Parts: sequence; C-alpha cells; structure tokens
Amino acid sequence: MYRETLTLKSDKPIEAKLLKELGNRLQQRGIEVYILDVDTYCLEMCHKLIMEKGPRYILSLERLQEAVLPKMGSIDLHIKVLSNYLQVLSPSKDLTIVDQYFFSVKPSDREEYLGTFREIFGLVIPKVAMVRFITKPDHDRALYKDIKSVLIDLNPEINVVHKMTKDFHDRYWIADEVKSLFIGTSLNGIGKKYALADFMEAEDTATIVKELKRASLI
Repeated sequence: MYRETLTLKSDKPIEAKLLKELGNRLQQRGIEVYILDVDTYCLEMCHKLIMEKGPRYILSLERLQEAVLPKMGSIDLHIKVLSNYLQVLSPSKDLTIVDQYFFSVKPSDREEYLGTFREIFGLVIPKVAMVRFITKPDHDRALYKDIKSVLIDLNPEINVVHKMTKDFHDRYWIADEVKSLFIGTSLNGIGKKYALADFMEAEDTATIVKELKRASLI
C-alpha cells in the first residue's frame, strides 16, 4: 500500500475558521488531515468534551500545572517559574515555608542567594502580614537575619516567625494555610539537579497544615 504525507507550514498565524474549512475540504477528498495548531486543537477538544460529557464537566475541571526545574538551566528561568507559581498561589495573609535547608548556604554564595530570594518572593511579600520559616535547628543564623532584613525592606510591617524541627523532609510553600506548592529542591539547590515544582491538592495541604499545627509550628 502506497502512502504519501504532505506537510504544509505557515510562517504566520492562520485563523481557526480557515484551518477548519481547509481540513473539511481535504477530508471530503479522502485525505487524512492533522492540523497542529494549539488554539484550534484546544477548541476542538473542548467541543468534543462538551458533546461527550456536557458543559457541567468542563466547568468542574481545575487547572493543574507542574514544571520540572532543569539541571544547569538558566537561573533566570528558575526564578521566573517559581515567582509565577508563588503569584498563582497568591497568599493574602501569611506564607509558610517548610524547608530544612532554607538557611543553609555557603558564605561565598550569600549575596546571590539573597538576590534570588528577593526576586522570587518580592511581589508577594508586600501583600502578607506574616512569613513563617520552618527549618532544621542547625542553620545559618546570619543568613536568617539577612533574609529577615530583606523581608522588612519589602514590607516594613511584616511579622517574621522562625521555628525549627527535623520532622519534615520535603519542602512546601503554603499560602494562608489552604494552598501550597511542593518544591523538589531547596532554594540553594535550583539549577544544580532536576527537581519538580507542583501545586498540591487541597486535601494534601490540609494534612500538612494539620500536622504543623499538631507540632505547634504554626
């Protein structure tokens, strides 16, 4: 059986209506058509879901985003991804950072670390009344003071709380005790190894918050 594939490429955006008309005409001639256009594909998938499952199903869907922070990628890309995720989290009252190694960094890397912290958290800190840090007891106290100074510079009225424990291995950024991010690496590790950053389910966030309260950490 002989099969031939023809690829058409446009250097400019094509209207979805025109693409659909082209696809219909080619299909009428018995030609299989695959249009790789993101907008059209999304519209067709939405139409298919509405026909198969109804509009109530569409309205019940929630956005789920995740990103793999690449090894040795641009540090600016890492900062942008985490900053955007934090803005989506949109804390309005308090932000809790659970990270054993948040205040652990080489003295030679401190200035860069403080700059990274400011860039990631700078847009949300003015909107919250409190930031909690939950880290391991063995930490760099001078770095904590420097981070606190950055926070006060961003929000002079902010309340900074630091509590210590060894009971939490993973890293979480929790907004208003109801929404959270799972961060696969400490801030001082981004760009060094592959790591996942992902929004967490409400039920999982509630479980973590419950345990933090049980341990009198929040």
